[in-house]
Amino acid sequence: MAEWQVDPSTNRMVRESEQIRLEPKVMAVLVHLASRPNQMVSRQELEASVWAGTVVSYDALTGAIQKLRKAFGDDSAHPRFIETLSKKGYSLIAPVSHADTSALPGDENSGVKQSGARVSEKVARSFPVVP
Repeated sequence: MAEWQVDPSTNRMVRESEQIRLEPKVMAVLVHLASRPNQMVSRQELEASVWAGTVVSYDALTGAIQKLRKAFGDDSAHPRFIETLSKKGYSLIAPVSHADTSALPGDENSGVKQSGARVSEKVARSFPVVP
């Protein structure tokens, strides 16, 4: 399967000719999860990191996770990217590897290079995350 490339500076995910724009907070959740792949990240940690100093409802994080799953075509019952750890938090279960530089697909004319990380799904899907 094709790779996802994720660019937080533009809040977009690109795979081949498909492009998805994420809300800034949804992107921030993804970047935080990608910084700790295959580890449980508590709801409290995600809320403190993404919504620092802001009081948010329980649904804010749940909604962000749902939007990420929709963007990746992931299913909470059979996750390939984000696993819910009941009453504890979430885990990005796609393996992550860091890339020094890479241009986003579709940006051939931009000349902009991005540093980032690659996250691979168990079934060979991956995306670089550019923090």
